[in-house]
Amino acid sequence: LFKNVLLKRDVSNENTVATLKKLYLAGVRRIDDYINEFFSILERVMLLENSTIIVTADHGDEFNVHGGLSHDGKMYKELIDVPLLLFDSSLPKGQVSDNLVSLIDVSPTIIHLFGLKPVDHFEGHSLLPLDQYPDRGVLGEAVDKHGSKE
Repeated sequence: LFKNVLLKRDVSNENTVATLKKLYLAGVRRIDDYINEFFSILERVMLLENSTIIVTADHGDEFNVHGGLSHDGKMYKELIDVPLLLFDSSLPKGQVSDNLVSLIDVSPTIIHLFGLKPVDHFEGHSLLPLDQYPDRGVLGEAVDKHGSKE
């Protein structure tokens, strides 16, 4: 499937595309299990309360939603909306936010969490405290691609 369909971006067979999507979702569930196991191990060896953990992804994938496969130079919601999990024992547990944030904010957030001096040339902002995060939109880019107004 990878060589014959995904690499070629062949969306001609909708059943094959559906199979690829199922495999992708199974992979996401597997990652969820690994993250749960990772947190359980840290808790069991009593390191969780002294840990700062950030989990995210660089992009999503499309499965013929916009006529293609993968994420090549497109800026659709299913490609740019990625999970962002932030754990630090000083933060409220179980807090979920629908704020629109950008991955350029991860580095400033790490600096904030460790009490370091902000870096002036960083374009992002700390995500914390979340209620003070600026509502300014997000950064997105596709290298060597030119957009259209479709």
